[in-house]
Amino acid sequence: MKDSQVGTLNYMPPEAIKDTSSNGKPGSKISAKGDVWSLGCILYCMTYGKTPFQNITNQISKIHAIIDPSHEIDFPDIPEKDLLDVLKRCLVRNPRERISIAELLDHPYLQLQPAPEPAEPCASDLKRILNELAALQSPNSIARAASNLAKMCNSGRKLDVSECVKTSSQTQWK
Repeated sequence: MKDSQVGTLNYMPPEAIKDTSSNGKPGSKISAKGDVWSLGCILYCMTYGKTPFQNITNQISKIHAIIDPSHEIDFPDIPEKDLLDVLKRCLVRNPRERISIAELLDHPYLQLQPAPEPAEPCASDLKRILNELAALQSPNSIARAASNLAKMCNSGRKLDVSECVKTSSQTQWK
């Protein structure tokens, strides 16, 4: 629990705004749920390129929108449904109904999924490519072959060093 609150309005939880009296002193302490709200604002900004209330330029109107439960926060559809759920659960105005840090850590969006194993290149292909590269005589030929190999890899074509030594005007995998 924090004894006082400071922060940027775009990231400040409703309870922090409501909790400040006219003399600027807090009426009660703000819980970690306020940090969850702020995290939701950060994730919202990372997802949509703006904070939930950024479009409201008048500070008084922004304060009212943040604390007003009837003011709907816009959540445009995104492909990551678990991320959308995290955003919606972090940006619940009532801190008692907002997701807790423990619940957030257990959320499917925050569970690491194993990365697919990268396809291992065939040892014979690597040996052939390295031998062909080693046979190149000039630094320019080696640089051109390396650049063309990278383009070939990115295009999904099978690696062929003999094709890679061609000049860039002769290549077709751009």
